[in-house]
Amino acid sequence: TYSAVAPQSAFLITRDDDNIDVMRNRFRAYRNTADPLIAHYRAKNILTAFDGMKAPEDVTEAIFRSIDGPVRKRRK
Repeated sequence: TYSAVAPQSAFLITRDDDNIDVMRNRFRAYRNTADPLIAHYRAKNILTAFDGMKAPEDVTEAIFRSIDGPVRKRRK
C-alpha cells in the first residue's frame, strides 16, 4: 500500500514497509552479502574503491582510468 504526503508543494510517496526496522534489516542483509565480497577481492588485491561523492564525470573518469591499465596490460 502506498500513501502520498504533500508537505507544502512537494509530494512524498511512501510504502507501508518504509520504516526504520525494515531499513535496518535491508542494510544488515546488504552488509552480510557485501562485506565478504569486499574482503575477498581486497585479499586478492583486485579491489578498487571510488569516491562516489565526487562529480559524476570525475567518478566515470576514475573508473575508466582504473580499468584501462589492466585491459592494456592484457593486450600486450
